[in-house]
Amino acid sequence: MLAAHSMLVSLLFAVIGGCGDHYSTQEANSRCQQERRTKNTLNDDSFKECVACFEDCGAECKALALSPEQYRCPD
Repeated sequence: MLAAHSMLVSLLFAVIGGCGDHYSTQEANSRCQQERRTKNTLNDDSFKECVACFEDCGAECKALALSPEQYRCPD
């Protein structure tokens, strides 16, 4: 029983730790709304790409200097 509890706790910490850098959909959406307000090059497709990028790599997501705006996670 104790071993099962220890495994469960370890798994929980691994899952929580693994998700620490990612933004939730709501957080990513809010961040990309800010981007949309400050940049004229953020069309609907770019907005979707922005949200996906921030969901995948959080604050490490980078906007590329292109028009329309494109977003990528670092390599």
